[in-house]
Amino acid sequence: MKIFVVAYNRQSALDQLLAGLEGHEVTVFDDWSTPSLKAPRVVCDGAHRGKQEFWKLINSVMAMAKKCEGEEFLFLADDMTPTPGCVDKALQLLHSLPGTAKAINVLCDGRTASWTGIERAPYTDDLYTAGFIDGAFICDYAFLQAVGFKVGAISLDRWKDNPTLSSGVWCDVTKRALKAGVRLFQVQETLFGHGDYPSQMNSEERKRAPLIATPPPVRQDNETSSAGMSVIVAAWKVAPFLEKLIDSFAAQENNSKIPLEMLIAVDGCPETKEKLERMTLPGFVRTFWSPANVGPYIIFNSLVPLATYPYIMFFGADDTALPCLVDQHVLRRMRCDMVANRADITRKLAEGAFGIWKSSWDKVGGFRPWRCGADSEFRERAPRVGVARRSFPDIPTYVRGHHPNQLSRLPETAKNSPIRNSYVEQIAQGRKERLKRIVPEVTPLEPLGSVSATSI
Repeated sequence: MKIFVVAYNRQSALDQLLAGLEGHEVTVFDDWSTPSLKAPRVVCDGAHRGKQEFWKLINSVMAMAKKCEGEEFLFLADDMTPTPGCVDKALQLLHSLPGTAKAINVLCDGRTASWTGIERAPYTDDLYTAGFIDGAFICDYAFLQAVGFKVGAISLDRWKDNPTLSSGVWCDVTKRALKAGVRLFQVQETLFGHGDYPSQMNSEERKRAPLIATPPPVRQDNETSSAGMSVIVAAWKVAPFLEKLIDSFAAQENNSKIPLEMLIAVDGCPETKEKLERMTLPGFVRTFWSPANVGPYIIFNSLVPLATYPYIMFFGADDTALPCLVDQHVLRRMRCDMVANRADITRKLAEGAFGIWKSSWDKVGGFRPWRCGADSEFRERAPRVGVARRSFPDIPTYVRGHHPNQLSRLPETAKNSPIRNSYVEQIAQGRKERLKRIVPEVTPLEPLGSVSATSI
């Protein structure tokens, strides 16, 4: 196994990477740092290539690899953090694939597709098929042979209209691999971490779209596969939907038999409050009332501290859970920070209906006190504070309700409304900044005579 690391001006990051790769042969390709980088094996051709001539530096790496017939190779950047046993795991996954000419991206940052338009898809329990190769991958000699042991010269015209574009190196390698019919893969659980670091090569683009890969989180003592789930619901003008919502959670298959509770807070709507007060509720439902209509996101922020269990899920009061929903979350939540829900029929992933560990929620700091769109902003902010690992069920988990009082349909909060457009602008501005944890805004909630939560 040969490990090649491309590095520039980040000695401390390189030291951390090399410490995690101790015992393996690592060659560092220094892009003429100042001062020169220190490592047991350093190669430097005496010129700084930067972004626009990065292809020349990678061709130097390819030339060395060509001399190592029969070897396997791990390509890395200097700002990556190894997870325990990552090299052995990468080799094991490479050897598990049939045939030769194969490559696996060892970084998993949550992107489900790439510029090629090819969406990733589960291949095994550990691997996705992928439509791209990025700068962190393991491959065999036959793969580099298939791409010609080279990167084509990248014309300066690439940056004529958009100077923030990447180097184009791995785009070229991807094109060569796909043309040669090579199958590309990606790990489902990242083998290396990558934080929201300032980029040496592409700073503006990385501010807009951070490349963040978060290794499996260290779970707290109460974050176990058998930990209960608290379902968080904000209710406003949804009286006709409440019975079906509650019945759908009462009917969960819940093969893991985890404890379950539902917290419903009425957001200043007397009709919805009256409906809940008239209903005979199962023991796992707890109800609350906010006299003021503050919007769903402040209600969510206010309910989270009241939740009994360490795993919480935000759910629409007008939606209906499919019987597999709880089991899908239990199946996936130990390997990630958040689990999305997928709608029936459209199979669309829901921005606002998702599960998350409370510890991860606390890192992000909750939703902004917006009238709409705060779930999209939360998803943008979460990776910047290290909550990046999302899981996506490949089957539908809920059915969406439809009515004229939905935020997406009300004139004041619908798509292209002034308030929603202002939030879209704020989200776009946030991509240019180093987003940090916020302090969530909350509102007082009054109990509606709910009973103590019990499992179902």
